[in-house]
Amino acid sequence: MSSQPNEPGTTATRPAAAAGSGLAFQEFEALRRQLDLSLEELTVRLGLSRATVAERKAAGRLTHDESGKVVSFARLLGHAVHLFGDIDEARLWLKTPQRGLHGAVPLQPPNVLPNCGVAVSVTSVG
Repeated sequence: MSSQPNEPGTTATRPAAAAGSGLAFQEFEALRRQLDLSLEELTVRLGLSRATVAERKAAGRLTHDESGKVVSFARLLGHAVHLFGDIDEARLWLKTPQRGLHGAVPLQPPNVLPNCGVAVSVTSVG
């Protein structure tokens, strides 16, 4: 089992305050590891471009808006881990189409569920 979403230094433990000035790029990497996604997969799921991620990596910091997306995904992961009691089960649920979400994948960008006409805030889960 890899790192837990509530270990010190992760966005799940310091959500809104950290996003104010923009998170360090290492938080993007920590979330990527926690979700067990490739850099490309997380980039797409957050609705970012490869060029933007490369720029942020070089600068070492995300923007306020990008940080908000990372924090939202970290919170969603934290809620899923709490619900399922296991990070592996949480990851599976987050990456799999869900009947209760009209077949949408919870980590599907840009957090708009297809075929149901509503946008969802991932921070409202739980």
